Amino acid sequence: MQGSSWDPNSIMHYPFEAGLIVQPKKYGKGLHPKGGLSARDRKWAKAFYPALKPQAIKTLKPFKASSLYLGSGQQADFRFQPIETRDYEFRTFGDADALMALFRQASPKGKPLALEDDGGTDDNAHLKVHLDAGKEYLLRLRLRYAKKPGQAAVMVW
Repeated sequence: MQGSSWDPNSIMHYPFEAGLIVQPKKYGKGLHPKGGLSARDRKWAKAFYPALKPQAIKTLKPFKASSLYLGSGQQADFRFQPIETRDYEFRTFGDADALMALFRQASPKGKPLALEDDGGTDDNAHLKVHLDAGKEYLLRLRLRYAKKPGQAAVMVW
C-alpha cells in the first residue's frame, strides 16, 4: 500500500458541503477542490505511470522467454514486431501477479489493443491477439507482486 498526506485539491476529492468535515477546522465551511490535477496528483501519476524510456525497451522474440527482474510495482516495456500476420499469444510464467497491456506502435496513446490483469488469481497474465506483420507493438508489463525478482518471465509465440 502506498499513500501520501491528504491533498484537499486532489482530483480524487468530491466537494463537501459546510458541516460535513469536522477536522481540520479550516474545512468546516466546506471543501471545494480547484478541479483538475493537483501538483501532488501529477507527482503520483508520474510514479505509477512512468514515461517510456526508449533505451530501456527490450525486444521480445517468439519462443524466447524474457526474465522479469522486477520488484513489486515495477514495470518493463517490450517491443515486438511480428514477421507474419496471424494470432500471437503473450504470457507470463512464474509465481507473480502482473498487468499486461499491448499497444500499437512504440509510443502508446489511448486505449491498449489488449489488456490482462491476473492480480489476485492463480493464473498468469495471458493475451491472445491478431497482429499485423511489419508493424511494431509495445507490451507494457507491470509486476504487482513477485516472491523474488527474476522468478517470473514473459514470452510470445
